[in-house]
Amino acid sequence: MLVYRRVDNLEFVGYTNSNLNGCPNDRRSTSGYIFMMDEGVISWNSKKQFLVASFTMQAEFITCFSTVTHVVWLRNLVIGIYIMDHIVRPLKIFW
Repeated sequence: MLVYRRVDNLEFVGYTNSNLNGCPNDRRSTSGYIFMMDEGVISWNSKKQFLVASFTMQAEFITCFSTVTHVVWLRNLVIGIYIMDHIVRPLKIFW
């Protein structure tokens, strides 16, 4: 069960990570992220990347792209359903 408390200033924080060649069969890396709003989890994902990365930076870049795409969607959702008028602080993403 997800429980949120009412606060005046909501804060979003995201965590993301990837591993290089995580699957021994097809050598595809795994990307994952989790987003929290006021210390409660609101969104998460973990899946194989669609490309085979040759080195760690490629795997991290693919993860970064999918995470930032989700951040933009999440920000628009929060504003669109009037949870808050606007997000004052930048969304934090930790690698």
